[in-house]
Amino acid sequence: MEEKEIIRRIKIVYQDLEGVLANMRLLKRSGISPELQHILNEHIGLIDTDNHMLVRMIEDMERHQEQDSDTPNIC
Repeated sequence: MEEKEIIRRIKIVYQDLEGVLANMRLLKRSGISPELQHILNEHIGLIDTDNHMLVRMIEDMERHQEQDSDTPNIC
């Protein structure tokens, strides 16, 4: 699979997770029990951390791809 396609797919995962986070935050404010709010808070934190890692990975991959395109091919 080409690097551009991998980056595109990772960005889709990131966007999907952002949607999940938004829904979880809405649910948390909907009057659920404190116990469920606590559980949601824990999972929101984990998913948010994962998303930050995805952002860093995307940035690193894009930077790597730019460096590869700047390097002339010597064949």
